[in-house]
Amino acid sequence: SAITLAIHRDERIVRAVISTRHPDRAGDIVIPKGLQNRSEYLKNPVVLWAHQRTLPPIGTCVSLEVTEHEIIAETKFAETPFAQELFELYSQGVLRAWSMGFRPLKAIPLPEQGSRFYEWELLEY
Repeated sequence: SAITLAIHRDERIVRAVISTRHPDRAGDIVIPKGLQNRSEYLKNPVVLWAHQRTLPPIGTCVSLEVTEHEIIAETKFAETPFAQELFELYSQGVLRAWSMGFRPLKAIPLPEQGSRFYEWELLEY
């Protein structure tokens, strides 16, 4: 479930839940507290559009909170036309979803479909 918590227009920041411990569309469950090497991600906290590594980042993560049930990120959108357009779409509620790119470290398959990821590294979102 994607939840936008706040929009800060002056700073071009969106505060949102980017992941929860609920199953995603593929049936995968990412345990929020399983995030490893958070400091490594924060050295280069890029936010990509639709996991497109061939495009420039649309912003950076300026805050990353991990709770028992969710991951909350604050994304500062870049001062580019494309990033500004995406910021507006999030601001208007047209875009609501986020997706994390991560490297699994410890997981088990689930009975029906998907896996439960107990330990993982965030690469981008």
